[in-house]
Amino acid sequence: MFDVKSIDTDAFAESLGLIQTPVLKFVQKEDLENEEEEEEEQVEEENKEQKTGEKKQKKSKLAKLKEKIKQRRIEKLQVQCKPFFNKRIKYC
Repeated sequence: MFDVKSIDTDAFAESLGLIQTPVLKFVQKEDLENEEEEEEEQVEEENKEQKTGEKKQKKSKLAKLKEKIKQRRIEKLQVQCKPFFNKRIKYC
């Protein structure tokens, strides 16, 4: 077995006395398939990057919501425990 792409087709055609280099359709077809596969892989990678970016945004929104909830709880405790804070008691 040998690699068809490794052969210099121009030199080979000239050695056979051909005027024009023959077109090797199966090699061109293989090249097109490889290019299509590479393009598909690039699109998939871009989609993955977009999805991870969306997840990061969602996580940041979730983190913001958690912070809001935490802040509200603290404020609520401060209102409920206000008399205790005035007496310098740490826990109510």
